[in-house]
Amino acid sequence: MTRRIGLAALVFVWVCVGPARAQDAVVFVGTFQDWDVRTTQTPDGRICAARALHPEIGIGDILWAFNTARADNQPVGYLALDPRLLRAGDVIRVSIDDEQSFSLRPAADGYAYSEPADDISLYDLMREGLSMTVQIVAVDGSKRDIVVSLLGFTRATDAVRDACAGP
Repeated sequence: MTRRIGLAALVFVWVCVGPARAQDAVVFVGTFQDWDVRTTQTPDGRICAARALHPEIGIGDILWAFNTARADNQPVGYLALDPRLLRAGDVIRVSIDDEQSFSLRPAADGYAYSEPADDISLYDLMREGLSMTVQIVAVDGSKRDIVVSLLGFTRATDAVRDACAGP
């Protein structure tokens, strides 16, 4: 629950708050090819996130986040999809370089998250890969693929770890 509230706060400020106020709450770290990195402080810890600069960014974010409050359970962070990309009942899978794939689990806050047991494998593959395909399958069977470049992901997640003093 802690990671969800903090991530929702980060995305809310990222998207909805005006530039002057956003600067108070969110710190821009940098852009690394097809990913950018920002941080925010929450009551439960610092959240640092790498955001994919994917072609459908206008309708929702794809984030790799690290929450200092969750560092013991999720030492490398986790993948999260913004609720604006999803509808109730969607099934979400991501594949790296069209090889290994992972399921994401929708949560009560509307976000879909990687499974904690998959986080380390997913993180390592994303750092080694060139592209990630997010496949969203609706209840009616229709499919939507969002192809995300992984160029810059390694440098972005290095910056995330540095910003949050992660592993």
